[in-house]
Amino acid sequence: MALANILVVDDETEIIDIIELYLNKAGYQVFRATTGEMAINLAVHKRPDLIVLDIVLPDISGFQVTAKLADLGLSDIPVIFLSCRNEEETIVQGLHLGDDYVTKPFSPSELTARVEARLRRKRATTTPSVAAENQQQLCFADLVIDLPAHSVRIRNTEVPLSTTEFKLLCLLVQNRHRVFSSEQLYELVWHTQGLDDVRTVMVHISNLRRKLEKFPDSKEYILTVRGAGYRFNHAL
Repeated sequence: MALANILVVDDETEIIDIIELYLNKAGYQVFRATTGEMAINLAVHKRPDLIVLDIVLPDISGFQVTAKLADLGLSDIPVIFLSCRNEEETIVQGLHLGDDYVTKPFSPSELTARVEARLRRKRATTTPSVAAENQQQLCFADLVIDLPAHSVRIRNTEVPLSTTEFKLLCLLVQNRHRVFSSEQLYELVWHTQGLDDVRTVMVHISNLRRKLEKFPDSKEYILTVRGAGYRFNHAL
């Protein structure tokens, strides 16, 4: 039986063939799409556990696909962007909208390992934490985090977060008296070490702040400790 269902989206069928071969060997079932609209349709009807998504597609971009999935309430599906575009601006945008970014040419073995890492985090019943708590809800000022439901609300308004953003926020909240460096956050949330860990964490922290602080008179939930890293504002 397949470990999980993976939707692979690329306009080059040869690339899908290679990815499918490696994912099948790892025990995953693969759904295939060569256009953005086909990907959205499959995501709605098949509810994959993860999406490997090209950015440059013949109809709409991969970024537009993620936006439409969010509108359909499917933003909780992890997305790994796979693209030949390697300019920093595009990579940063991809990390804003998805959970990981792999540039072409790529290693199929590495991509499979990244898929497995993302799915391990998704299957985890609790958020990664150094000091785990058994609370069902975490409440600070106007912020309410429902751990079992994987939802975040500010003033009873849902805040749409990606799986990675949710885990990052929960880690900071559950360890609110601790300062984490970018390297520590990357290792605890992404469960790996990498050369781009600092930039990846900075992008996700920035994205998380933007979503949490978009409300009028909202609090500053995540603080930067100069020279040390980040912590949750436990004074709320």
